[in-house]
This record gives sequence, structure tokens and C-alpha cells, in this order.
Amino acid sequence: MRFYWYSKEGTKIYDGPDFLLLQLFQHCSNRRLLFKREKFLSRVIENIRNKSADVSFNALYFTRDNHAFADYTASLLQQPYCVVVRQAPAPSFGASLLRPYQREAWAAMGVTLLVMAAAWRVAQRWRRPAESLPPKASVHDGVGVIECDSTWGRAVLDAVQTSLTGICSRPARTSAQRLVLAAMLLFATVLGHAYSGQLLGCLAATSRPTDPLSLAEASRLLRSVYISSSLRDVFEHYDQAGILRDLIGKLKIKSSDDKNERINSIATQGLDGYFMTEQRYEAVARSKNLTTGGARALYRVPECVHCPGHLAFVVPKGSPSRESLNSFVLRVLQAGLYAQWTRAQRHRMEANGLTVPGTASPKQTKALALAQLAWPLALLQAGVYGAGAACLFELLLERCRRRCRQC
Repeated sequence: MRFYWYSKEGTKIYDGPDFLLLQLFQHCSNRRLLFKREKFLSRVIENIRNKSADVSFNALYFTRDNHAFADYTASLLQQPYCVVVRQAPAPSFGASLLRPYQREAWAAMGVTLLVMAAAWRVAQRWRRPAESLPPKASVHDGVGVIECDSTWGRAVLDAVQTSLTGICSRPARTSAQRLVLAAMLLFATVLGHAYSGQLLGCLAATSRPTDPLSLAEASRLLRSVYISSSLRDVFEHYDQAGILRDLIGKLKIKSSDDKNERINSIATQGLDGYFMTEQRYEAVARSKNLTTGGARALYRVPECVHCPGHLAFVVPKGSPSRESLNSFVLRVLQAGLYAQWTRAQRHRMEANGLTVPGTASPKQTKALALAQLAWPLALLQAGVYGAGAACLFELLLERCRRRCRQC
């Protein structure tokens, strides 16, 4: 992905949505060295420092540093330094069939496919060629018995007929067709319900798309955000001039370290927007008890490996507090306060006996990476329903013919 911005003279330097999410890192002492290697980030920080750039950062996201960021030779466009987020539209009919995090549903679909294929294979084995004589069937314990010359085939048929005893009184071929019909209907049910996760109503989270219209709309909607209270304490200790206190009052920044409280506040307080990590988003997407309440947007950001908590400033478009916030954030970075906070968090986790996450780069999962399979899955579901209807029609037609012969 590429980023450009315009200078005051009109030179095309940036061309893209102005709702930009920046991931900054812990080691502020190495910041200038890294930014000299990466011209894009160097220009970004320079514009923030000068307060005169046309580029406005409506959101800033901080995550702790990891060794992957120290690889100066890596391509900037392939690293998660800058991520653009947008508000996802309401899922379409095809997308509603897909739920990437439901691994159990995928497993159920695979098992159903195997069962359906096995049942269909058994049904095909029971059929004789058209030119051969029809099999002779006798009734034994309510189940049709097909004569077979092969000893192995007779043993298999006896086992199948024994398992079907008491289930139906039709010939074995009809029983197999009913099994195939049941498998088809079960498979269609899995497709229709297991993947139709509501994903918190009509809201979804996605990263790295570039849709200026939805981004501009999101920047107008967002008015309330969260900041970790422990990090807020550090900032307030450093905030001698009261800049952060004024920003908190203007931006309506909420603070909480309890994840459950933060999630539940979406429904109770009706916040306009919320930032969460990949892991928390997966838990929320799976939950059936949470609703959006009055929340208008839900955004997912790359997972913060040092968890607990992250910082997300969401500044409304055109807000007069934007320059003050950028200036304050720059002062915090230059003072190394965020680095001290992350180290304190790790020491606190070690003191409490908690597992401290490593410094490896988090996996960049793509929540909507399977979205291109939405319509094929919808067509497959329709095909399975059609096959099930055809199988049911065949069973009914065969039953009607049998009754006509008896008459």
C-alpha cells in the first residue's frame, strides 16, 4: 500500500484518506535513526512537529516495540507501521454466510461433506447397471435385503441392514437415498446458520482498505474513545500544563483497564466508536450476549503484544484540539514516557505471576481474507438445497409409483 500527501505548494505528497492510524513504538531513543532510514515516517513526524502539514492524524495508536521494527532493510509498505481503518458496511447476503473465526463450523462442514460423500458412494454401490437384472429383495426384520454373490459384499450389506433395522421399512436403496437427503439438508443447515454470525449486528472490522467516503464518514461519527487508565496516570504526571486534561474534556476520552467493562460499556454508554485488539475482536465476534447498543462503529487494530491496554486517540475531523494533541503526543514520545510505561507493565505482569508475552512481531491476520468465498458458498448452499429438493422429489415420485403398481 502507498501513501502520499500534499505540501502547501500543492505538490502531491499524500493522496489518501485522512483517517490515518499510526503504530508508534517503544524505543524513542532510536526513533530518529529509524525515521532517517524510512523517509515516509520521517516526513510524517516532521509534519507533526511543524504543525503546519495538510495531513491530519485523526487517530494515533501506540503499541510496544518489537524486534521486527528494528529491521531497517525491510520494506516499509510490507510492515505494519501504518494501517488505514474504515467502518465496514453492512454485510451482504453472501458475506453473512461467512464467519472466519468459527473453526468449529468449518470442521462441522468438512465432516458433513465426508458423511455425504460416503453415503452417496454407498448408494452408488448398491445400484446395478441398467442392462443387468434388477436385484431381488426380500423383507427381513423390516429392512430390504439385496442378494450379492460376493462374500465381502454380503457381509457389508448385512452390517448396513442390521444398523438400519427398525429405522425404516423400505428397500435399502430408498434408505440410502434418505440418508443422502438428510446429509444434504444437514450440510445446507451448517452453511445457512453456522456462518451467519451477526458480528455485532451490521458492524464488522477490517483493516487496510482505502475507501475515502467511508473513512470521511467515520471521522465525523467518532466522538468517544478509550485510553488505558494506567497510561493516563503517566500522562497526567507529565502533563504539567494541563494539555491532556483539556483534551480529555473536549474529546470525551473514557478510561478503563478492565476489558469486560470496556466491552460492556459499548452497549451501556452507546459510544460512537471503539478500538480493540485482534484477540479481543475474535472474542467479541464469537459472543452471543453482546450487542452494539448505540455504537456506530467498531474498529479492529493489530494485536498489541504487551496487553494490558492500549492507547487510541480519535480526534473528530476539523477539531481544533488536533494540533494540541499531536504536540502533546510528540512531547510524550520525546520524553520516553511510553517506553517507561510499557516496561512498568511488563514488570507488573511478572510480579503478579502472569505470562509476559514475547517481543515477536504479532501475526497480521486478515479477518476478511475469505470474503471472496462468500458468493461461492452462497451458490453452494443453493445447490445443496436444490439437490436435497430433487432427492426428496425422487423419493416421493418413487413412492407414488409403488402405490400405483399396488393398485
